[in-house]
Amino acid sequence: MGAAWRETVAFDSRRRLAEIACPTLVIAASEDRGVPIHHARMLHDGIPGSRLVIVDGADHALIWTHPDEFLRVTEEFLGA
Repeated sequence: MGAAWRETVAFDSRRRLAEIACPTLVIAASEDRGVPIHHARMLHDGIPGSRLVIVDGADHALIWTHPDEFLRVTEEFLGA
C-alpha cells in the first residue's frame, strides 16, 4: 500500500494537459482550502482554449452552497 501511495503522489500528468482537445470548463471556488485556486489556474493554463470560472465566496462545497451559480455557469458553457 505504501508503494502504491508513493506512485500516486509521484504521478504528474500536467504535461499531457495540452493534449486535451475538447471544450473544457474549469470551475473553481475562491475560498477552497481542499483544492487551492492555483490548481484550477494550472488546469486552465495547460488546456488550450479552456474557460476558467471562479465563484467568489465559495468553498470546497461549491456545488451545494452555490448551486444556482454552478448551474448557470455550466449551462452557459454548454449552450443550454
